[in-house]
Amino acid sequence: MESCNKAFCTLKENLASTPVLAYPTLNDMFILDMNASSVAIVAVHSQVQNGTEKVIAYFSRDRIEAKHMPENDSFCGAVTRNGSRAVI
Repeated sequence: MESCNKAFCTLKENLASTPVLAYPTLNDMFILDMNASSVAIVAVHSQVQNGTEKVIAYFSRDRIEAKHMPENDSFCGAVTRNGSRAVI
């Protein structure tokens, strides 16, 4: 179990440090990839900068954390570039 925790911590550090995360630029179009299920909501916010797609931010939320809001109440829908729909 300790090796799993160590691997997770290493992965988390690598995903949140340079060169993985880039600063956004105002001249480039933003890309939002989203996915949602009955269990979780996830998103990746990125941009193509100098011909390379770079991640600006990651987002994930357990749907249980948003339990106080009914599913059919306030929501925001988005269509991602791969055509899938996400409702959050």
